[in-house]
Amino acid sequence: MPKAATSRNTTQDPTVLATPEGKHAHDSFRQFCSQFVQKVGSSYDKGTITNIKVEKRDGKYVARYVNLDQNSVHLLVKTSGYDHTPFVGVLQYSEQLFEAEGDTAQAAKAGAFKMINSVTVRELFRYANKKWQF
Repeated sequence: MPKAATSRNTTQDPTVLATPEGKHAHDSFRQFCSQFVQKVGSSYDKGTITNIKVEKRDGKYVARYVNLDQNSVHLLVKTSGYDHTPFVGVLQYSEQLFEAEGDTAQAAKAGAFKMINSVTVRELFRYANKKWQF
């Protein structure tokens, strides 16, 4: 289960914490991102660790899944300069693709998975009407 983002991986514009609204936006962004990361991490269409996908490729079975690297999660909250959306939030994380091969689908799923790719993803959110928006 994904961990909540902690202060060690949160960055903000110093002016964000200078107001009560900014402090609320900062604190609520951590919770918002924790829920977002949990949702994203459990819904990859290429498979997850609990729902490994298998396909036949070049006469072999290839099992694959995507993992959202919890240690790569980083949050940034900053002011936007606009009254209608005073803050913007950036969520950054790495998606890692793992694969294993086998002579059968079951062998592939039970195989030794290796990370074959890692991609950095940045999600942008706006803070409007006192809450974070997709």
